[in-house]
Amino acid sequence: MSQLKKSMCLDLILAIQSHADVISKNKINSDKDVKVKRDSYADETMKDDSRIQGFKRELEADKILGSADDNGKLMYLMQWKGTDAVDMVSASEANAKCPQIVIRFYEERITWKRAKVKP
Repeated sequence: MSQLKKSMCLDLILAIQSHADVISKNKINSDKDVKVKRDSYADETMKDDSRIQGFKRELEADKILGSADDNGKLMYLMQWKGTDAVDMVSASEANAKCPQIVIRFYEERITWKRAKVKP
């Protein structure tokens, strides 16, 4: 191999290594940024989870939007009067504090099938 080719190869190798080092440093900084963003998101989520929810807000229930099972416990997605806010509340608490709203929720969803009459 000629001296010129060896020199070009070495220059190319050094350029690639230099570029790889820059990419590696950028990746490390990027990973740190991602971790910081994840941590700040987790902090925000923790703040949201610690806010007062459900009937503890002392708002009047407007309607139940849906229901869900939370580890065997029936929960309702409750909307509050005068606000767009919604919270998950336990069915037992809703039954005690706003039974008419619970009844209305089920009445809106009840279906009747007519029995087929044999001729």
